[in-house]
Amino acid sequence: MRLVGIGSSLAYRCKSWRLAQIHSGSSKAINCIFSRLSSVHVHVTTPAVFDSKVGFTDYEKERREFHIDVPEYFNFANVLDEWAQKEKIGERKDSNPAFWWVDDKGQEIKWSFQQLTENSRRTANILTGACEVRRGDRVMVILPRLPEWWLVNIACLRTGTIISAGSTQLRAKDIKSRLLASKATCIIADSDSAEFVDEVC
Repeated sequence: MRLVGIGSSLAYRCKSWRLAQIHSGSSKAINCIFSRLSSVHVHVTTPAVFDSKVGFTDYEKERREFHIDVPEYFNFANVLDEWAQKEKIGERKDSNPAFWWVDDKGQEIKWSFQQLTENSRRTANILTGACEVRRGDRVMVILPRLPEWWLVNIACLRTGTIISAGSTQLRAKDIKSRLLASKATCIIADSDSAEFVDEVC
C-alpha cells in the first residue's frame, strides 16, 4: 500500500485484498470506497496502542478545526533570538544545544542559541557589508554539509535575502545556468566549488 496525493486530499492506492490483509483482525472499522483505479479514502481511528498523549486521535477532525495565527511579519531568525534571550536570562539551559552537527569522522560542533544567534548575525553583517547584499536580493549558496550552511541560511533570513541552494556537484555550466535563472547577486561557495564559480564570473 502506498500513499498518493489526489488533489488536496490523500488517498491510499491499493488492492482490496491487500487492504483486507493488512487490516485483518483489526477491531476498528475501516470504511473504504474503491474505484476502478483502486483508489480508496481511508479513515482509521487510531488504535488504542497508538493513542495520543495529548488527545490527537482523529486526524480529519483536527485538520478541519485546525487554526494557526500567523503574524503579518514573521521571521524565523526572531524565534532564534527569543530562545537566545531565554538562555541569557536563565529560562533555558544552554547545556542542551540548539545546533548539534556531527561529521563523518564523529567530530562534533555544538552551538547554543546564543552562539547560533551571534554567529548568524556576524554572517548577516558580512552579507550586507562586504557582499553588499540587500533585501530581496538572491544569494546562491554552494556549500557541502557544513555548519556554515546553516549560518548562511539564517543570515539570509535576517537580511531578507532569498537563498538559492546549490549542490557541490554543480559544475561551471550548471552554475552559470542557475545564476542566470535566479539572477543571484552573490555566490557563497567553498574552496572546491570556487574554481567552477571563477570560470563563470
